[in-house]
This record gives sequence, C-alpha cells and structure tokens, in this order.
Amino acid sequence: MNDSKTILVVGSTGFLGMEICRQLTSAGKNVRGLVRKSSDPSRVEALQQMGIETVLGDIKDRSSLDAAMKDINAVISTASSTISHQEGDSIQSVDREGQLNVVDAATAAGVEKFVFISFSESPESFPLQDAKREVEQQLKQSEMNYTILQPTFFMDIWLSPAIGFDFPNHKATIYGDGKNKISFRLNRLSPW
Repeated sequence: MNDSKTILVVGSTGFLGMEICRQLTSAGKNVRGLVRKSSDPSRVEALQQMGIETVLGDIKDRSSLDAAMKDINAVISTASSTISHQEGDSIQSVDREGQLNVVDAATAAGVEKFVFISFSESPESFPLQDAKREVEQQLKQSEMNYTILQPTFFMDIWLSPAIGFDFPNHKATIYGDGKNKISFRLNRLSPW
C-alpha cells in the first residue's frame, strides 16, 4: 500500500486496535478508526491526537459500515466481544454476525485488502473459535486479498473471565488436553 491509501481499523479503541493505529500512523499511513457512539471518549480523543480520522459506526449495524468503508483500500479488523462491557455485545452479535457484516461491507465497497485478527485453532469447538472460523471462511470466499492472522493468545484478552479464567473464584477453563504449552503475547506488533 502506498501512503495515499487509507486503512480502516475496526476495533480501533481496543488494546490491539489502538496499538495498530499507533504503529500505522508512525509509519506515515492514512488511518481511519471505526468508533461507536458508546466508545470511551478518552480513547477516541487519543486516536484523533494521533492523527486518526474517526468515523462513527457499529459492526452490529451493517448499514452503518457503508460510510466507514468509503474510499478505504484496506481493513484491519480486531473487534471482539471478549472484553466488551457494552450492552448487546456477545460472541454471536460481535465476533460472528458483526465481523461477517464487516467482511460484507468491505466486499461491497470494493476494499482491496482485509486483515483479520483471529487466533490459532484448537481441536475443540467453542463459540468464539466457531465464530472466527466462519468469518475466515467468508473472507476466503470473497474476492479481496486477505490475511488471516492466527497468533498465539493475547494475554490481556485471554486471561479474562470471558474466555474461562475466573480469578475471583479460582477457576480456569483448560482447552485441549492440558499438556500443550501456550505462549502468551502482549500487544506489541512490528510496524508495517
């Protein structure tokens, strides 16, 4: 991508999305961040101070994505319900239906490149993984150039009650047979 093209970051106010925005602007890229009306105003302001153009939209509302996709050449989607405290956010509404909306809107807008943040596959079936795999399939069937990133687990997201780590009650859900090592990562990415 050259510098005149614009990248839309979906999930721009989240931990990972904010870091992606920071690194893209540091590399001189034009970036637009999708924010919701209910987004934390301090995080929206932080994006704007980085030089990010913000646009209102919600991945749960397909029609709201059309304006966000206008003149976009690439989409990076990090949005997830895993640490959301917003009413109506769930794996079904955000990680599945919402992300499918993003892929659909990007396809309709003629976006050239789509980067989807997923995670490494586990042999078990569970709602978040099932949602991620369905979105990946839709991307593979689209005509966009796509990259599906399946990094190891992000510590700040996976070590949470939403994914089975219930610290107050001293409980943890173990995926797999419990014998595989897991390499947790902090949200630090290399620049584009």
